[in-house]
Amino acid sequence: MAEWASYKVDKPIRKPHIRDVDGKRFKWWITVHFFDDKGMEYETNTYHYTTNEEVLADIRAGKEINLNRCYVKGLSLGWKWGEDKIPVNLHYAVGAFFDDGLDFGGVQFEEGLVNFKDSLFCFGDVSFENSVLENIGMSFIRAKFIDVKLYLSDAILFSAEVSFFMSFFSKGYIRLAKLQMQDSTFDFHGLTVDTIDFISTTISGDLKFQSIRINYISFRYCCFNHDIVFGSAEVKRIQMLQCRNHAIIEINWKENNLAKAIKANVKKFYSSDQHHRASETALLLKENFRKLGRYEDEDEAYYMYKKHRIRSEFWGRVTGKWYKYFNHVWALPWFLLQLLLLERLCGYGVKPLRAIISTMVTWLGFTGFYYYRLAHCGESFGGQSVQKMSHLWQAAYHSIITFLTIGYGDIYPDSNALRIASGLEGYMGLFLMAVFTVTFMRKILR
Repeated sequence: MAEWASYKVDKPIRKPHIRDVDGKRFKWWITVHFFDDKGMEYETNTYHYTTNEEVLADIRAGKEINLNRCYVKGLSLGWKWGEDKIPVNLHYAVGAFFDDGLDFGGVQFEEGLVNFKDSLFCFGDVSFENSVLENIGMSFIRAKFIDVKLYLSDAILFSAEVSFFMSFFSKGYIRLAKLQMQDSTFDFHGLTVDTIDFISTTISGDLKFQSIRINYISFRYCCFNHDIVFGSAEVKRIQMLQCRNHAIIEINWKENNLAKAIKANVKKFYSSDQHHRASETALLLKENFRKLGRYEDEDEAYYMYKKHRIRSEFWGRVTGKWYKYFNHVWALPWFLLQLLLLERLCGYGVKPLRAIISTMVTWLGFTGFYYYRLAHCGESFGGQSVQKMSHLWQAAYHSIITFLTIGYGDIYPDSNALRIASGLEGYMGLFLMAVFTVTFMRKILR
């Protein structure tokens, strides 16, 4: 992260006799003072000062651009829609300071490496929109972006490699929309950023997110044709909306804390749209885990999908237009029934432990009811074995043989209340045993 909180730029000073570390002589130099959050000077750096006019003149002349250790303020090439691409021969921008934005929109970079390693970008937008990156690498290794929004939209990438290895964003994000990718790679390894947003892009190259620290990563209307690797990424929120996955997403449900990352899409519990986004993300990940043969992760993703799906459907029926509120009459009971029978009892068929717990709770509940009627209401069971057992044993024994529909006949209810309760318990026993059998066998067979 950035160790300083603010900075101050001095006026340029003419020092034509001083050479840079590369041995190149510059006429103008500028000093930048960095301060911590208490106003104390943290460090002071000196950069070569160059104007936008000098950079643009070199570009028009077809010269190679060297911005190593340069301070550049508000550099913009001024490209407009419909104009031809601007050829730029830029390979050196190591340790540079780009202040107040950088606009390289409509640029066609020459082959080689565009190196922004260890550079600092402060405030404003950094744009590479409509640029062409063919057979080149673009490196932002260990670069720092302070309150910067980076746009790489409508760009063309052929056999390109873009690296944000160990870079840091403060109060900013990366947006990659409508990219034309072919055999290109994005490496976000170790990146710290708030948001990465992919929109309407066919991923035809590897995406590497190992060890990334990110609040929100979004894929909207994308098609995955190459593998995506998350590794030990720290993702607080993930969204995959209307995407198609023809590749493999290397991600782990527990290690990457996907349950929390998917749930983070729901900011308002009554929002049908937000629940829909969460369910669609979980469904895509479920299909991905099935391809990988990781059935435990698939079950967890399926549970999240169903959980948010029924909430999306319910809130979609009862919110919005005024007349939809009348749908509560029938939508609410159906929603609560699904919540109880499908989610709580068995976890939509993927959580057999819940079925076991539901079985035990039901048996103990009826046992308690029978015991209360026997001990405090003067009711009794009939049969030959009644005299040999206490009230508690009578209640527990009758409850278990009724729940399992065994019915030996050696003990039977002798009052209307006990008969009704026994019939209800027998019906619930049939239902819960069927649920447990289906849920358990599904786990065993897979």
